[in-house]
Amino acid sequence: MHGLLAYTGNNSTPSNNFDMTAASDPDFSSRNGHYIFSQLETYKILYLWAQCAHITDARLLAPTFSALNSDGFRITGFQKKAGLGGTPTLYDRFYPAGVMLPTVEEIQFQSSSGTIEQTWGLMCIQTPDWKREIPVGPIIVMEGTTSSFTPSANVWSGGQNITLTSNPRGGVYAVLRATCQQAADSFAFRIIFPRHPNYKGRKMRPGWVCQNAVADFDDVITQVDPYHLSPWGWFHTFELPQVEIFASTSAAMTPIVRLWTVYLGQDESLLNQIVAQHSMP
Repeated sequence: MHGLLAYTGNNSTPSNNFDMTAASDPDFSSRNGHYIFSQLETYKILYLWAQCAHITDARLLAPTFSALNSDGFRITGFQKKAGLGGTPTLYDRFYPAGVMLPTVEEIQFQSSSGTIEQTWGLMCIQTPDWKREIPVGPIIVMEGTTSSFTPSANVWSGGQNITLTSNPRGGVYAVLRATCQQAADSFAFRIIFPRHPNYKGRKMRPGWVCQNAVADFDDVITQVDPYHLSPWGWFHTFELPQVEIFASTSAAMTPIVRLWTVYLGQDESLLNQIVAQHSMP
């Protein structure tokens, strides 16, 4: 499976290699403001992204990376803009090989900027067993909204219920792609599946960058390969997934969520089989 982790921070002075802070996460641990993974957890990086209005450089830093290169692990997919919209977002993509994340080492996410400003970084990671799969069947796009809520700035909002605009056929669905559209300053979103495979006791929360308007372009990767992260997860219509937002400002919002899905069958036990098959104790 794959999941999205966020870093953010506001440099008090213009600086090089400003150390961003790992966002509080219900499923992953941090130490000294950096994510850290146990020796049993072998994750790979799928995508990296960094952004602020005047960014000039970005990198990951850990002893393992520094032993190979004193500058750490360089990030070239960074974006000079303060929010969403405009130029499609750029990423560093490492699929299919991936980049192995060090274990028992703090993972620092650093950026350089010539001015005082808020900076963001996203890291999409995968478990060793994840591989791209697109189930056979007609693709159905489900659309839904949440109730209006006001998230705090620069933290994950926590799960919000999704109300679909129409009733799909009852049963189990695989999610091939998801988008979240919100005009407020929302940077990223994650989908929370009620029943989801566990990896070493952890539950992954897959996500991606938000869109902020109907006319926005998708990011470059999604334009070329819309199902590049399939599957995101699975759910039964009896129990719909939730969405959570990472926003740059605290403002009331009612995001629109779209899920590209494939119908797998009516029997709820099918979902239990899929979760068990993809879980790693």
